[in-house]
Amino acid sequence: MFVDLVSRLCLPGAVMLLVGACTGGSDPQVDAAPPATALRLGFAVKQLRFSWDASIEADRYRLFENADGASGFEQIGAELGAGTTSAAVDKAVHRHDWANARYLLEACNQRGCTASAEVTSREGMLPSIGYLKPALTAGGERFGHALAISRDGNTLAVGARDEQSASAGIDSTPDLVGDRNGAVFVFVRGEDGWSQQAYLKAANSGVEDRFGFDVALSADGNTLAVGADREDGAGMQVGATPDDAGNDNGAVYVFVRNDGVWRQQAYIKASNSSPRDRFGVSVALSEDGDTLAVGADREDGSGTGVGGTSDDLGDDNGAVYVFVRTADAWSEQAYVKPSNGGPDDRFGRDVALAADGDTLAAGAPNEDSTSTGIDSAGNDDGDDNGAVYVFARVASTWRQQAYVKGGLSPDEDGFGGAVALNASGDTLAVGAEFEDSDQGGIDGVANQAGEDNGAVFVFQRVGDAWQQQAYVKPADNGNGDEFGAALALSASGDDLLVGAWLEDGAGTGIDGVVDDQAESAGAAFLFERVSGVWSERHYVKASNSGAGDGFANALAMSGDGFTIAIGAAGEASLALGIGGDQADDRRFGTGAVYLY
Repeated sequence: MFVDLVSRLCLPGAVMLLVGACTGGSDPQVDAAPPATALRLGFAVKQLRFSWDASIEADRYRLFENADGASGFEQIGAELGAGTTSAAVDKAVHRHDWANARYLLEACNQRGCTASAEVTSREGMLPSIGYLKPALTAGGERFGHALAISRDGNTLAVGARDEQSASAGIDSTPDLVGDRNGAVFVFVRGEDGWSQQAYLKAANSGVEDRFGFDVALSADGNTLAVGADREDGAGMQVGATPDDAGNDNGAVYVFVRNDGVWRQQAYIKASNSSPRDRFGVSVALSEDGDTLAVGADREDGSGTGVGGTSDDLGDDNGAVYVFVRTADAWSEQAYVKPSNGGPDDRFGRDVALAADGDTLAAGAPNEDSTSTGIDSAGNDDGDDNGAVYVFARVASTWRQQAYVKGGLSPDEDGFGGAVALNASGDTLAVGAEFEDSDQGGIDGVANQAGEDNGAVFVFQRVGDAWQQQAYVKPADNGNGDEFGAALALSASGDDLLVGAWLEDGAGTGIDGVVDDQAESAGAAFLFERVSGVWSERHYVKASNSGAGDGFANALAMSGDGFTIAIGAAGEASLALGIGGDQADDRRFGTGAVYLY
């Protein structure tokens, strides 16, 4: 009865109010699901881009993913309207199964859905890796020497310590008549992908200042600290009048962003600024940007402990300075020295802060004690073994919480050359880039059979007590790789990215073939912690690996680990902007940054 009624009512010119029974007017009756439409897949930086032609009679579409090719299809996002013919899906390059993931599109109406043929992302890995260069380059800038990324992964600061322009200020016109003045480039991710937002120079840009030697960002990306470790100003304290009366004293510059516009907020000097201190060799910011730690690894004070008397009676002992911001005003809060500092310890070579700014880790890679473990009796019976010191702040008072050594402490390991803290400050990663064991894997038996292979030690804090959790080596553990020269941790501390900037593999992308065909091309290794147990997850290479590139000399990771940035300061392309010619190898040391 109902079918017969519909067949008599759905005549040319009739209008039927029963949804889906007929189209009305002179259109044919809709009595089946719409025909399938071909699904196409393209690639952009960290993104899959799907497109299709409109399907006749479809009033909506559904996109599906089979993430590993075996677990079955699940819908991605909400249904898409009838007029939609494209969709973009963000992907972390290092978390996507490029070889096996499959996709299909369903065209739907009230009668049902019809699936397209499946497509794969197999060819998309390398095109999805972001390749960033400055908007202007003359080569030799070492773009990518330092990196920092906001917690959400949408703001990236890139230091180019040897950039050659003598121009000064924000978005000035590069003149290329300086010499290692340095610059910082800020990139942002918007609806249309990544773009360069700002070109930052110091207001007092000077020759060989190396502005951009290190960089740090607040969680929201709106506060940026920049170290210029060879700036020559002899002034002391915040806001001193810039001059060139010193010699490699060092300086730090703080910039702030409001509605996309950057300005320099502060010019920061140490309270005991002296020649050759290299104040600004390392910088770290708290999550809110209101606490700043600055390393000066060649500072000559012979004192020990927090807040001691400053002098110049040592020799490259090193120091760390803590500054705090109230409103827009910065002031020095603490002058920090280790409990057993000594000549040439280079304390402050790297620094890290927890999100709240109340936990500080500082490396002293040339510290000479052969002792091991936590809070051992420090001595000077070794040679550049290295140490890390953890400090804690209560209110505005700092104290040393732990003196950290690895479970082994041979000479010349450089333990503490790189340090990283997670957001809560209870996971600490320490690089020892000159460690000599040739054994690979997690918690292996160490030996001295290699040479500068490198290692990373992970420590965990429970209450105020620290303990070693893991001794981390890559499965591909090669002599001279200097694994551990750069580190990055996710906010949880469960994702650890380690740089081995002298690794020799010629492979590209994620988990490629391991070989020794490209000397010092560089590699990064991603490790994951599950229930306190660490494992190696991925072997990460550039999309255009080349000998001498030094890929992974600098690393940065978003809070959730979804976005990682990797610098290759030796990369040689003279390409400009984002997505340029990666095969151009005309000028060594131009530098590049890769996004995954």
